[in-house]
Amino acid sequence: MKKTVLFLIFTTSLACLLVQCKSTNGEFSPGAGDSRITGTWQLLERRFSKDSTFTIRVKRDSLAIAQDTSKNKLDSIYIRRDTSFYTTRRYSRTPPQILTFDVDGKLTGSGTEMTYYSPIKYYNVDKTYADSLLINFFISTNRANVPFQQGVEFRKDTLVLKPRCDQPCYSKLLRVR
Repeated sequence: MKKTVLFLIFTTSLACLLVQCKSTNGEFSPGAGDSRITGTWQLLERRFSKDSTFTIRVKRDSLAIAQDTSKNKLDSIYIRRDTSFYTTRRYSRTPPQILTFDVDGKLTGSGTEMTYYSPIKYYNVDKTYADSLLINFFISTNRANVPFQQGVEFRKDTLVLKPRCDQPCYSKLLRVR
């Protein structure tokens, strides 16, 4: 009986302590956004690698060959498919493919072509140099914000994001507001 009472007191005390526990980490903030990039941007054009190089193994029945219809022989054909080329795709205004860079450093994307930016919640323009041409994106996973950089270029009302790749890849966005 005495052990049961002590056990209940211990578990109740432990439960009270756990309920009062709070995370001491504040919300992540990359700082104020850069006035050159804050606003809403619509995707106009994107250059990207279409696919990678791979090999397909196809099994085929040789009865389909006209010369020898009497044998039923199984063979393999190896087809090397190289699609490692880069392609450029242009986007219409509807449905809109939107990226919004908020003043407080938050990033939101909408549209089927903006899924690349879905895990990215924050950004900031690299302030290492006065006229920085790099943007830091922060992927939010498991209470950690993992940074990665992309090149950035401003041309009047056009923003060009340049991810790292072998060929010149880019996403051109037009300022909407």
